[in-house]
Amino acid sequence: MGAAILTIIVSSILYYFIATYGFSSETEAASSSIIQLDSFIGAGLIVGFYYVYQRWEEEWRKKPRKDEPNLIAGFTPSIFGFVLSGLTAIFSTLTLRMEVVGWALGFFMFAIINGVWVTLKLQERLKRLEEENPP
Repeated sequence: MGAAILTIIVSSILYYFIATYGFSSETEAASSSIIQLDSFIGAGLIVGFYYVYQRWEEEWRKKPRKDEPNLIAGFTPSIFGFVLSGLTAIFSTLTLRMEVVGWALGFFMFAIINGVWVTLKLQERLKRLEEENPP
């Protein structure tokens, strides 16, 4: 819930400033930058998440339980956020509309905030699980 509220606030501020003060001559450069950032940060978050997820699976197998949570479901919105960010950045390049760059950044911020939030929560749960199952 906290990640969603933070995303809405940050995305709204970004969208306002880009739509108000952005220049359409900068749309193509801004869109290309968003696509590059989207790719690198998205790949890093996904690799980091699956590293923590792998550790979670190893700990979970040591002492199986019946109610294993679906951890990937929490990270799925981030993947959609990165995809939507890239698609809207491409669309802004094609249409040269600066307000679409604002939407691309909004989706990008959502993906980052949600991805970091979910990974930190998973790390916290993993730490508790490791404390329950000492080596």
